[in-house]
Amino acid sequence: MLGSVVVYGLVFGWLLHKPLTIGTIRDYFTVKLERAARIQSPKIVLLGGSNVRVGLSCKRIEQKTGVPCVNAGFLADVGIDLMVEKFSPLLGRGDVVYIPLAYEQYFWSRRFVETQRDAAYLFSYDRATLLRMPLSRQMRALFRYDPPYLASAVAENLLAAAGIRRQAGGDRQFGAHNLNAWGDDTGHTRERGRDFAAVLAAAPAVPPDPDTFHPQDYYYTQELLRFLDASRERGITVIGGLPQTVDEFEIPEVVIGRLQALFRDHGQPFIVLPNRSQYPRDCFYDSLYHLNEECQRQHTDDLIPQLEPYLP
Repeated sequence: MLGSVVVYGLVFGWLLHKPLTIGTIRDYFTVKLERAARIQSPKIVLLGGSNVRVGLSCKRIEQKTGVPCVNAGFLADVGIDLMVEKFSPLLGRGDVVYIPLAYEQYFWSRRFVETQRDAAYLFSYDRATLLRMPLSRQMRALFRYDPPYLASAVAENLLAAAGIRRQAGGDRQFGAHNLNAWGDDTGHTRERGRDFAAVLAAAPAVPPDPDTFHPQDYYYTQELLRFLDASRERGITVIGGLPQTVDEFEIPEVVIGRLQALFRDHGQPFIVLPNRSQYPRDCFYDSLYHLNEECQRQHTDDLIPQLEPYLP
């Protein structure tokens, strides 16, 4: 039995990785952590999922405010616990963190968070960090593998060896090579986004439900609140915000009020843009959370005046 576990661990932890998907998480962390370590406090950190990576421009924020900035947006299924574990040591007094979570993220359970793709990243590429995380995180990372994962890992390695990458619109390929020096995603232009026109046209625009929007009891939100408290005690401002989405529905006032209360009850601000971070459908690239590059610039320009009162 023990021998089987050892072989299992060697295969999935050391020998057989998924370079085109899980490996991209490693590559993102490399670029973004190096940037965060290189710039001095006070700085701005944009933290969150792919809506942050794709939809905001740290380069533009730094150019317009003069404050160093790093885009620490990843993928939605990189847990907030992992992002906090990696970036908190690089935050200092006077730093400003902006975190516009997607509405559904507030409701993610512990089991859901601990069984996403970042579990494979931790076991395959970052076991030192995994060992610092709770035992449940470690066990779910260790035992998340199955025959379909094995088959897809073999396929990814063959594709990577042949120089084939995932396509991401037009001649654009998915990966950390699309990141600029600030950690922003680039190249997702309106023109390249035409490849996803049918996907966007079929995507439903679903507003958050005010009757069920009670996020405070969910694991992801509880982890967020712990981060708000720890940051406040260290002199770090963490600003909440609304995620960018389509302008085809009204975001209920009750939902906004509850999100504001989450942050303000823990001594941190929450800002709401005049347009509530909502844009026309043709502003989006490949999903209704991902702005194209042209509207990324617009959204960033809309955000900057709201951030400026909190900047050094």
